[in-house]
Amino acid sequence: MYERFAVIHDICNLQNYGSKVNPMAVLNIQNTRDLLQKFGFKRLFIKELGWSQPVHKKATLDLKDGSFELKHIVQLSGATVIEVASSNGKIPDMKVRAAVYKEVAKLHHENLLIFLNK
Repeated sequence: MYERFAVIHDICNLQNYGSKVNPMAVLNIQNTRDLLQKFGFKRLFIKELGWSQPVHKKATLDLKDGSFELKHIVQLSGATVIEVASSNGKIPDMKVRAAVYKEVAKLHHENLLIFLNK
């Protein structure tokens, strides 16, 4: 029992265990910061965090408050990251963002929506 706890403890703390190194233990903070500042979310999640390419690519969501382009950028174990751009190029108010979330959650229960002002 104690030996199993020690292995779990090492993995959870992102430390080396034997000769194996957890690839997530090495996060390049500068690259991460640069990608966030450049809105390089897809590259951030795939290259720096190890997420996968999405199954779905793009979709359009039409609500009474406007039309939204949904761009699926990455996924990991059922969680999906989606960039949301409004047809008017502005970030919608909280009520509209909640309506977008409600519709997206019907298909992707676990999601992270990134609203863009393009």
